[in-house]
Amino acid sequence: MHTNFDDTLLNEYLKHDKQLRNAGIINENIENLRNGMFDWTYDEERSFYTENIETFAKNLKPIDDSQYYINKLKEDGHEIYIITGRNNGEYKNPYELTKNWLKKYDIFYDKLIFTNAYNKHEKTEVCLKNNISLMIEDSTTISLDLINNNINVILDTDIYNECDDQFALAYLLKSQDKFNIEAITIAPFQNHWIPSNDSGIELSYQEAKKVCELCDMDTNNLIFKGATNYISKGYDGINDAVNNIIEIDLRNEKTYILAIGELTNVALAIKHEPEIIDKIEIIWLGGHTLLNKNNLHEANFKDVEAVKIIFESNVKLTVIPCRGVASNLYTTLMN
Repeated sequence: MHTNFDDTLLNEYLKHDKQLRNAGIINENIENLRNGMFDWTYDEERSFYTENIETFAKNLKPIDDSQYYINKLKEDGHEIYIITGRNNGEYKNPYELTKNWLKKYDIFYDKLIFTNAYNKHEKTEVCLKNNISLMIEDSTTISLDLINNNINVILDTDIYNECDDQFALAYLLKSQDKFNIEAITIAPFQNHWIPSNDSGIELSYQEAKKVCELCDMDTNNLIFKGATNYISKGYDGINDAVNNIIEIDLRNEKTYILAIGELTNVALAIKHEPEIIDKIEIIWLGGHTLLNKNNLHEANFKDVEAVKIIFESNVKLTVIPCRGVASNLYTTLMN
Protein backbone atom coordinates (compact mmCIF):
# COMPACT_ATOMS: atom_id res chain seq x y z
CA MET A 1 0.00 0.00 0.00
CA HIS A 2 2.98 2.32 0.46
CA THR A 3 4.78 1.96 -2.88
CA ASN A 4 4.06 1.71 -6.56
CA PHE A 5 5.80 -1.62 -6.96
CA ASP A 6 4.46 -2.37 -10.45
CA ASP A 7 5.77 0.85 -11.97
CA THR A 8 9.17 0.35 -10.37
CA LEU A 9 9.36 -3.22 -11.63
CA LEU A 10 8.33 -2.17 -15.13
CA ASN A 11 11.07 0.48 -15.31
CA GLU A 12 13.68 -2.06 -14.23
CA TYR A 13 12.44 -4.59 -16.79
CA LEU A 14 12.58 -1.99 -19.55
CA LYS A 15 16.19 -1.18 -18.64
CA HIS A 16 17.18 -4.83 -18.66
CA ASP A 17 15.30 -5.50 -21.89
CA LYS A 18 17.58 -3.03 -23.69
CA GLN A 19 20.55 -5.11 -22.56
CA LEU A 20 19.01 -8.33 -23.85
CA ARG A 21 17.47 -7.88 -27.31
CA ASN A 22 15.89 -4.44 -27.02
CA ALA A 23 12.61 -5.81 -28.34
CA GLY A 24 10.53 -3.71 -25.96
CA ILE A 25 7.05 -4.63 -24.86
CA ILE A 26 5.62 -7.20 -27.26
CA ASN A 27 2.25 -7.70 -25.54
CA GLU A 28 0.63 -4.67 -23.91
CA ASN A 29 -2.49 -6.67 -23.03
CA ILE A 30 -0.66 -8.73 -20.42
CA GLU A 31 -1.62 -7.49 -16.95
CA ASN A 32 1.32 -9.15 -15.17
CA LEU A 33 4.59 -8.12 -16.83
CA ARG A 34 6.18 -11.38 -15.68
CA ASN A 35 3.81 -13.45 -17.82
CA GLY A 36 4.82 -12.62 -21.39
CA MET A 37 4.87 -8.83 -21.68
CA PHE A 38 8.45 -9.08 -23.01
CA ASP A 39 10.02 -11.60 -25.37
CA TRP A 40 12.13 -13.07 -22.59
CA THR A 41 12.35 -16.79 -21.98
CA TYR A 42 11.08 -18.20 -18.70
CA ASP A 43 14.64 -18.69 -17.42
CA GLU A 44 15.67 -15.15 -18.42
CA GLU A 45 12.74 -13.60 -16.61
CA ARG A 46 13.01 -15.83 -13.54
CA SER A 47 16.76 -15.28 -13.19
CA PHE A 48 16.48 -11.48 -13.48
CA TYR A 49 13.64 -11.30 -10.97
CA THR A 50 15.13 -13.56 -8.28
CA GLU A 51 18.59 -11.99 -8.50
CA ASN A 52 17.30 -8.42 -8.16
CA ILE A 53 14.09 -8.48 -6.13
CA GLU A 54 15.86 -7.59 -2.86
CA THR A 55 17.50 -4.55 -4.48
CA PHE A 56 14.20 -3.47 -6.04
CA ALA A 57 12.48 -3.70 -2.67
CA LYS A 58 15.15 -1.69 -0.88
CA ASN A 59 15.04 1.07 -3.51
CA LEU A 60 11.27 1.47 -3.53
CA LYS A 61 9.93 4.86 -2.49
CA PRO A 62 6.65 5.60 -0.70
CA ILE A 63 3.66 6.82 -2.68
CA ASP A 64 3.20 10.57 -2.26
CA ASP A 65 1.33 11.52 0.93
CA SER A 66 1.00 7.89 2.12
CA GLN A 67 2.74 8.74 5.39
CA TYR A 68 0.38 11.67 5.96
CA TYR A 69 -2.78 9.59 5.50
CA ILE A 70 -1.49 6.73 7.66
CA ASN A 71 -0.79 9.20 10.46
CA LYS A 72 -4.23 10.74 9.94
CA LEU A 73 -5.90 7.33 10.29
CA LYS A 74 -3.99 6.75 13.51
CA GLU A 75 -4.98 10.17 14.85
CA ASP A 76 -8.62 9.32 14.11
CA GLY A 77 -8.36 6.32 16.43
CA HIS A 78 -7.61 3.47 14.03
CA GLU A 79 -5.03 0.73 14.54
CA ILE A 80 -2.61 0.42 11.62
CA TYR A 81 -1.79 -3.13 10.48
CA ILE A 82 0.65 -3.52 7.61
CA ILE A 83 0.15 -6.89 5.90
CA THR A 84 2.85 -7.79 3.38
CA GLY A 85 3.15 -10.81 1.07
CA ARG A 86 6.94 -10.99 1.36
CA ASN A 87 6.96 -14.26 3.26
CA ASN A 88 7.02 -16.08 -0.10
CA GLY A 89 10.57 -17.42 -0.26
CA GLU A 90 11.93 -14.62 -2.47
CA TYR A 91 13.68 -12.65 0.29
CA LYS A 92 16.55 -13.68 2.56
CA ASN A 93 15.16 -11.83 5.57
CA PRO A 94 11.82 -10.23 4.68
CA TYR A 95 11.18 -9.03 8.24
CA GLU A 96 14.41 -7.04 8.59
CA LEU A 97 14.14 -5.74 5.02
CA THR A 98 10.61 -4.44 5.55
CA LYS A 99 11.14 -3.14 9.07
CA ASN A 100 14.24 -1.18 8.00
CA TRP A 101 12.43 0.27 4.97
CA LEU A 102 9.49 1.42 7.09
CA LYS A 103 11.88 2.97 9.61
CA LYS A 104 13.81 4.72 6.82
CA TYR A 105 10.67 6.48 5.60
CA ASP A 106 9.15 6.92 9.06
CA ILE A 107 6.01 4.90 8.25
CA PHE A 108 3.97 4.27 11.40
CA TYR A 109 2.30 0.91 12.18
CA ASP A 110 0.90 -0.91 15.20
CA LYS A 111 1.53 -4.38 13.82
CA LEU A 112 3.53 -5.84 10.93
CA ILE A 113 2.22 -9.14 9.55
CA PHE A 114 3.84 -11.34 6.89
CA THR A 115 1.97 -13.60 4.47
CA ASN A 116 2.77 -15.53 1.32
CA ALA A 117 1.85 -13.40 -1.70
CA TYR A 118 1.26 -16.54 -3.78
CA ASN A 119 -1.49 -17.73 -1.42
CA LYS A 120 -4.41 -15.46 -2.28
CA HIS A 121 -6.32 -16.44 0.87
CA GLU A 122 -3.69 -15.67 3.54
CA LYS A 123 -4.37 -11.94 3.74
CA THR A 124 -8.07 -12.69 4.03
CA GLU A 125 -7.38 -15.06 6.92
CA VAL A 126 -5.29 -12.38 8.65
CA CYS A 127 -8.08 -9.80 8.25
CA LEU A 128 -10.69 -12.18 9.62
CA LYS A 129 -8.50 -13.29 12.53
CA ASN A 130 -7.67 -9.71 13.53
CA ASN A 131 -11.19 -8.36 12.87
CA ILE A 132 -9.85 -5.82 10.35
CA SER A 133 -12.75 -3.76 9.04
CA LEU A 134 -10.91 -1.81 6.31
CA MET A 135 -8.23 -3.22 4.00
CA ILE A 136 -6.38 -1.16 1.37
CA GLU A 137 -5.14 -3.68 -1.20
CA ASP A 138 -3.67 -3.33 -4.70
CA SER A 139 -4.29 -6.91 -5.86
CA THR A 140 -7.59 -7.58 -7.62
CA THR A 141 -7.39 -11.29 -6.79
CA ILE A 142 -6.86 -10.71 -3.08
CA SER A 143 -9.50 -7.95 -3.01
CA LEU A 144 -12.09 -10.33 -4.46
CA ASP A 145 -11.08 -12.98 -1.95
CA LEU A 146 -11.54 -10.45 0.86
CA ILE A 147 -15.02 -9.59 -0.38
CA ASN A 148 -16.12 -13.21 -0.73
CA ASN A 149 -14.73 -14.53 2.55
CA ASN A 150 -16.26 -12.52 5.35
CA ILE A 151 -18.65 -15.10 6.79
CA ASN A 152 -17.36 -16.17 10.21
CA VAL A 153 -18.84 -19.45 11.44
CA ILE A 154 -18.70 -21.67 14.50
CA LEU A 155 -19.95 -25.24 14.11
CA ASP A 156 -21.41 -26.63 17.35
CA THR A 157 -21.81 -30.37 16.87
CA ASP A 158 -22.39 -33.73 18.59
CA ILE A 159 -20.65 -35.38 15.67
CA TYR A 160 -20.34 -38.89 17.16
CA ASN A 161 -24.07 -39.13 17.88
CA GLU A 162 -25.18 -39.86 14.30
CA CYS A 163 -23.56 -39.88 10.87
CA ASP A 164 -25.19 -36.70 9.52
CA ASP A 165 -22.80 -34.36 11.33
CA GLN A 166 -19.76 -35.90 9.63
CA PHE A 167 -21.23 -34.88 6.28
CA ALA A 168 -22.07 -31.40 7.60
CA LEU A 169 -18.52 -30.85 8.87
CA ALA A 170 -16.93 -32.20 5.69
CA TYR A 171 -19.16 -29.98 3.55
CA LEU A 172 -18.20 -26.95 5.63
CA LEU A 173 -14.49 -27.78 5.41
CA LYS A 174 -14.78 -28.08 1.63
CA SER A 175 -16.56 -24.70 1.43
CA GLN A 176 -13.82 -22.50 2.85
CA ASP A 177 -14.02 -20.31 -0.24
CA LYS A 178 -17.24 -19.02 1.35
CA PHE A 179 -16.73 -19.49 5.09
CA ASN A 180 -14.11 -18.62 7.68
CA ILE A 181 -14.26 -21.49 10.17
CA GLU A 182 -13.51 -19.93 13.55
CA ALA A 183 -14.09 -23.02 15.70
CA ILE A 184 -15.67 -26.44 15.98
CA THR A 185 -17.25 -26.82 19.41
CA ILE A 186 -18.36 -30.16 20.80
CA ALA A 187 -21.92 -30.37 22.12
CA PRO A 188 -23.10 -32.94 24.70
CA PHE A 189 -25.25 -35.94 23.82
CA GLN A 190 -26.54 -39.17 25.30
CA ASN A 191 -28.10 -42.22 23.67
CA HIS A 192 -28.60 -45.94 24.24
CA TRP A 193 -25.00 -46.71 23.30
CA ILE A 194 -23.31 -43.70 24.90
CA PRO A 195 -25.11 -43.10 28.23
CA SER A 196 -22.48 -40.65 29.54
CA ASN A 197 -22.00 -37.11 28.26
CA ASP A 198 -18.34 -37.31 29.31
CA SER A 199 -17.80 -40.21 26.92
CA GLY A 200 -19.84 -38.52 24.21
CA ILE A 201 -17.76 -35.34 24.36
CA GLU A 202 -14.48 -37.25 24.03
CA LEU A 203 -15.77 -39.48 21.22
CA SER A 204 -17.14 -36.46 19.31
CA TYR A 205 -13.87 -34.59 19.85
CA GLN A 206 -11.86 -37.44 18.32
CA GLU A 207 -14.40 -37.85 15.51
CA ALA A 208 -14.20 -34.16 14.61
CA LYS A 209 -10.39 -34.36 14.55
CA LYS A 210 -10.60 -37.39 12.26
CA VAL A 211 -12.90 -35.66 9.76
CA CYS A 212 -10.72 -32.52 9.76
CA GLU A 213 -7.57 -34.53 9.16
CA LEU A 214 -9.22 -36.44 6.31
CA CYS A 215 -10.07 -33.05 4.79
CA ASP A 216 -6.48 -31.78 5.31
CA MET A 217 -7.58 -29.22 7.90
CA ASP A 218 -5.18 -28.23 10.68
CA THR A 219 -6.93 -28.96 13.99
CA ASN A 220 -4.65 -26.85 16.20
CA ASN A 221 -6.74 -24.31 18.15
CA LEU A 222 -9.82 -25.26 16.14
CA ILE A 223 -11.75 -27.97 18.04
CA PHE A 224 -12.93 -27.35 21.62
CA LYS A 225 -14.67 -29.67 24.08
CA GLY A 226 -17.95 -28.41 25.49
CA ALA A 227 -20.42 -29.08 28.27
CA THR A 228 -20.34 -32.50 29.92
CA ASN A 229 -24.00 -32.33 30.93
CA TYR A 230 -27.20 -30.41 30.25
CA ILE A 231 -28.30 -27.13 31.81
CA SER A 232 -31.58 -28.93 32.52
CA LYS A 233 -29.61 -31.25 34.80
CA GLY A 234 -27.87 -28.45 36.69
CA TYR A 235 -24.74 -27.97 34.56
CA ASP A 236 -23.55 -24.38 34.60
CA GLY A 237 -19.83 -24.72 33.96
CA ILE A 238 -17.45 -22.75 31.82
CA ASN A 239 -15.51 -24.93 29.39
CA ASP A 240 -13.22 -24.55 26.38
CA ALA A 241 -16.12 -24.45 23.93
CA VAL A 242 -18.03 -21.75 25.82
CA ASN A 243 -14.89 -19.67 26.39
CA ASN A 244 -14.02 -19.75 22.70
CA ILE A 245 -17.56 -19.02 21.55
CA ILE A 246 -17.52 -15.90 23.75
CA GLU A 247 -14.02 -14.82 22.69
CA ILE A 248 -14.74 -15.26 18.96
CA ASP A 249 -18.12 -13.55 19.11
CA LEU A 250 -16.77 -10.54 21.00
CA ARG A 251 -13.86 -10.22 18.56
CA ASN A 252 -15.89 -10.39 15.35
CA GLU A 253 -18.44 -7.92 14.11
CA LYS A 254 -20.71 -10.85 13.11
CA THR A 255 -20.48 -14.60 13.67
CA TYR A 256 -22.89 -17.30 12.56
CA ILE A 257 -23.22 -20.24 14.96
CA LEU A 258 -24.27 -23.39 13.14
CA ALA A 259 -25.71 -25.47 15.97
CA ILE A 260 -26.49 -29.01 14.85
CA GLY A 261 -26.68 -30.57 18.32
CA GLU A 262 -27.92 -29.59 21.77
CA LEU A 263 -27.89 -25.83 22.39
CA THR A 264 -26.10 -26.20 25.74
CA ASN A 265 -22.76 -24.59 24.77
CA VAL A 266 -24.40 -21.68 22.95
CA ALA A 267 -26.89 -21.07 25.76
CA LEU A 268 -24.09 -21.04 28.35
CA ALA A 269 -22.12 -18.54 26.25
CA ILE A 270 -25.13 -16.21 26.10
CA LYS A 271 -25.86 -16.70 29.80
CA HIS A 272 -22.32 -15.84 30.87
CA GLU A 273 -21.75 -13.06 28.30
CA PRO A 274 -25.03 -11.50 27.09
CA GLU A 275 -23.05 -8.92 25.09
CA ILE A 276 -22.60 -11.48 22.30
CA ILE A 277 -26.35 -11.56 21.58
CA ASP A 278 -26.16 -8.60 19.19
CA LYS A 279 -23.08 -10.00 17.42
CA ILE A 280 -24.26 -13.49 16.50
CA GLU A 281 -26.88 -15.31 14.49
CA ILE A 282 -27.78 -18.88 15.38
CA ILE A 283 -28.91 -21.43 12.83
CA TRP A 284 -30.19 -24.40 14.84
CA LEU A 285 -31.08 -27.86 13.61
CA GLY A 286 -33.45 -28.92 16.35
CA GLY A 287 -36.92 -30.09 17.22
CA HIS A 288 -39.49 -31.29 14.73
CA THR A 289 -42.23 -29.35 12.96
CA LEU A 290 -44.74 -27.63 15.24
CA LEU A 291 -47.30 -30.21 14.13
CA ASN A 292 -45.21 -32.98 15.71
CA LYS A 293 -46.09 -33.83 19.33
CA ASN A 294 -42.80 -35.61 20.08
CA ASN A 295 -40.39 -32.66 20.16
CA LEU A 296 -39.09 -33.54 23.63
CA HIS A 297 -37.90 -36.86 22.23
CA GLU A 298 -35.90 -35.20 19.44
CA ALA A 299 -32.16 -35.55 20.17
CA ASN A 300 -31.28 -31.85 19.89
CA PHE A 301 -34.22 -30.75 22.08
CA LYS A 302 -33.36 -32.71 25.23
CA ASP A 303 -31.71 -29.77 27.03
CA VAL A 304 -34.98 -27.83 27.35
CA GLU A 305 -33.46 -25.17 29.62
CA ALA A 306 -30.84 -24.39 26.96
CA VAL A 307 -33.60 -24.03 24.37
CA LYS A 308 -35.47 -21.64 26.72
CA ILE A 309 -32.36 -19.48 27.25
CA ILE A 310 -31.88 -19.15 23.49
CA PHE A 311 -35.54 -18.42 22.70
CA GLU A 312 -35.88 -15.88 25.50
CA SER A 313 -32.63 -14.04 24.70
CA ASN A 314 -33.92 -12.21 21.58
CA VAL A 315 -30.86 -13.43 19.69
CA LYS A 316 -31.29 -13.62 15.91
CA LEU A 317 -32.32 -17.23 15.37
CA THR A 318 -33.24 -19.50 12.48
CA VAL A 319 -34.69 -22.89 13.41
CA ILE A 320 -34.57 -25.77 10.95
CA PRO A 321 -36.90 -28.49 12.29
CA CYS A 322 -35.62 -32.02 11.78
CA ARG A 323 -38.51 -34.32 10.88
CA GLY A 324 -40.70 -32.77 8.22
CA VAL A 325 -38.20 -30.07 7.18
CA ALA A 326 -34.51 -31.06 7.30
CA SER A 327 -35.53 -34.63 6.47
CA ASN A 328 -36.69 -33.34 3.07
CA LEU A 329 -33.62 -31.21 2.26
CA TYR A 330 -31.11 -32.23 -0.39
CA THR A 331 -27.65 -30.94 -1.21
CA THR A 332 -25.17 -31.33 -4.02
CA LEU A 333 -22.18 -33.65 -3.90
CA MET A 334 -18.77 -32.17 -3.05
CA ASN A 335 -15.63 -33.13 -4.92
